[in-house]
Amino acid sequence: MSKIYFITDGTFIKIGYTGKNVNKRIKQLSTGSSSKLYALGWVKGDKNLEKEWHNKYAYLRKNLEWFKVDDNLLNEINSTNENCVYVDWLNEKLITYKKMKI
Repeated sequence: MSKIYFITDGTFIKIGYTGKNVNKRIKQLSTGSSSKLYALGWVKGDKNLEKEWHNKYAYLRKNLEWFKVDDNLLNEINSTNENCVYVDWLNEKLITYKKMKI
């Protein structure tokens, strides 16, 4: 099942696409990263949806698929996320909370 995933190095958020398991993709990306990478979540989707996310948040682009943190981006990740976390940024640091079903 194809997914659009959101991962972070603690400073920026990567919006990427994979046809594989998100955790396996993180392991692949970690090989070339000097920072530890963390999964923020994912949504079902294809490369077209990934492109939509990239275009929508182009004003936050740092480098290729890496984006600066922004309330709009975090809100959309939180509202569409199929993972069980809620993401927030406090004093330029990533915070995650488990989502609770009421």
